[in-house]
Amino acid sequence: MTTGKVINRRAILAGAATLPTLAIPSAAASGPDPVYAAIEGYREARRALAEYATTFPGRDIDEDLTDDEIEAVDAMLRTKPTTLVGAAALLREISSAADSMGATLFDNMGGIDDAGRDLLPMLASFIEGAASDAEAVRS
Repeated sequence: MTTGKVINRRAILAGAATLPTLAIPSAAASGPDPVYAAIEGYREARRALAEYATTFPGRDIDEDLTDDEIEAVDAMLRTKPTTLVGAAALLREISSAADSMGATLFDNMGGIDDAGRDLLPMLASFIEGAASDAEAVRS
């Protein structure tokens, strides 16, 4: 027989509402998430590379990374998201970039390519759900 308290979902949500607002990152509280500018910088460098590659028909642009694209990828990967949705956007962008280049996490590791490909979008979906739940608690 248990003599402790029963904790239900309503109690958890009520408790979460009392947490400090800084515990849940918010774009409104901290300004625009810098990760979006880093993602756009990468996309811009990728577009410039694709445009440049049209002058060399038949070449694979993924073999011809320019210094601009390398710097943009480096900047994107080193930019710390300040919001949950920013973190999810970064994971989705990395996943999309890997897919477009035909690369996956854990490539050539005994048949787990699909799991590696699906990992980042799965994490992004989880984070987006957590962000949505956090926003609902705040409202």
